[in-house]
Amino acid sequence: MSRRLNRRDGSFAGIVVVSVDPTHFAAYYNKAVLAERGVLSVLGQDGVYRVRRSGDVTTTGLVVDYAKSMARLEQAERDGQAVRDADNVERYVAYRKVAGYPLIVDR
Repeated sequence: MSRRLNRRDGSFAGIVVVSVDPTHFAAYYNKAVLAERGVLSVLGQDGVYRVRRSGDVTTTGLVVDYAKSMARLEQAERDGQAVRDADNVERYVAYRKVAGYPLIVDR
């Protein structure tokens, strides 16, 4: 993640960059809450999963069709239906777009 730094007059003063290993976010996966087939993931608008965890399996770099994935999630939300995602397991999924970043987080 990065952010531009501005001087008081609005001119460029530099950039702040923060880097976190994506698997760090999956460390909070809890089988007691999400069970063996639950999922926790961070998906970029470029279609690349930064991290995806289900059960004991953590993956990074998996590529999907972002537009199709979002269409399925939105349709499932409207219909109150389960959806199949990257591992083809049918489940109910909640998701959020991360404000200010091209990322989607679901579980």
